[in-house]
Amino acid sequence: MEIVKKENSVKFILEKKFFEQKAVFNATYKFLSLYHVDMSPSAEGNNVIVLIENKGSEPFDIEDISKSFHDEVIDQQIRCDLDKQFGNIRDIIVKHAFAPISNLDQAIKGLR
Repeated sequence: MEIVKKENSVKFILEKKFFEQKAVFNATYKFLSLYHVDMSPSAEGNNVIVLIENKGSEPFDIEDISKSFHDEVIDQQIRCDLDKQFGNIRDIIVKHAFAPISNLDQAIKGLR
């Protein structure tokens, strides 16, 4: 991840091999109410460029925004990874909690 800081904006260059589109979208969504956010692919197509700009006249703390977005995009990627790894377990738990199934043992054995 490359971070380019300017006076009223921060640009993140995120490698697609590390960050999925869903993780980037979820991270940027949390910043939309306070900042202008733009996303675009890089010219080569292997990176996603996220530009966060000041929306109003309030002070724009570049360091805070940089750290916050950096942490948020990593958090969202971890969530995506965990969902891939353990999402089926969560689905079985939810299915059992809201509509008990008679073959729960069979569904659990299918995870292995």
